[in-house]
Amino acid sequence: MPDELLRGVEVRPIVADERDLFDASLDEHHWLGYRLAGRTMRYVATDEDGRWLALLGFGGAALSCRPRDEYIGWSREQQYRRLPHIANNQRFCVLPEGRHPNLASFVLTRALRRLSEDYRVAWGQPVVAVETFVDPATHRGTCYIAGGFELLGRTAGYRRSGGRWFHHGNTKLVAMRTLRRDARRLLSADFDHPALAETNIPMIDLERLCFVGLLEHLAQIPDHRKRRGVRHPLASLLGMSVAATLAGARNITAIGEFAADCPQPVLEALGAKYHPRLHKFIAPHTDTFRRALAGVDAARLDEVVGAWLFEQVRQGRVDEQRLVLALDGKSMRGAVDEQGRAVHLFAAMVHGEAAVIA
Repeated sequence: MPDELLRGVEVRPIVADERDLFDASLDEHHWLGYRLAGRTMRYVATDEDGRWLALLGFGGAALSCRPRDEYIGWSREQQYRRLPHIANNQRFCVLPEGRHPNLASFVLTRALRRLSEDYRVAWGQPVVAVETFVDPATHRGTCYIAGGFELLGRTAGYRRSGGRWFHHGNTKLVAMRTLRRDARRLLSADFDHPALAETNIPMIDLERLCFVGLLEHLAQIPDHRKRRGVRHPLASLLGMSVAATLAGARNITAIGEFAADCPQPVLEALGAKYHPRLHKFIAPHTDTFRRALAGVDAARLDEVVGAWLFEQVRQGRVDEQRLVLALDGKSMRGAVDEQGRAVHLFAAMVHGEAAVIA
């Protein structure tokens, strides 16, 4: 297809009233039919006259794929947690009207440019990589190679049905394209990266922070709890609370949920208790956080955490080209001190980040 014709091709998600036509066209022209699985996105490529040239269907990534998992380098726990951030190109069909040279790779590239943001709008989660399976018996996958996909290996020839695996012997080529340069690092990191967040709450990349110094400073805060029945060190509870807050948590329940979702390396880094019989680190319960935080010296905790965050910024672990502090304060309505003066809250925050340093 000449370049001037390619420039008139538009790739967009289908609208609701186009779903029946999309399914019918895919069922007619694709050997696998129209059914997609998981969190799906459906795209159509049209020319300047509105004629449909190609159809693309994306859905959930494969639950298990050894070449992909080895390429990313993630653990089984990280895989289950971050699998929604990988999309699978389950269908790609060039219609008879679109069978022109270079159109397939052009359409695929245009769809991938907008795929992550479309997933964020539709499903609340972005995708950072796309996988697909190429059946050598039907095609060679030339458009995927031209579209920047990397061949990772072959499948083992199994399919999953009804919760069980069945061997059919028809191996397929596994191809993947990352939508970000750091996609593999994001998928295999101990902490969730802000780019994978489901909300727009400002977050800091916790993977870059050094929590060793924080725990050492937090250990200086007196433990107000009675020694009997204490299972988790106070420094660990406070460290998890700080990490959860930097990750977007805004209440005790969110802090407890953050701790419960932490993988083993994160719990270890934050000083969690190790259970000798279960052979793993244990996350504290939400009620444990509530009781512990209620009696902590807030002024001392603010001083310790603020000093640690300021040191992280100075060492370049918080993305900030220049260290710019935003200062602001407000008087609390209805709150007065012993002299009858209004209580005034004053804070310093790193501009552009969710880091209150004092």
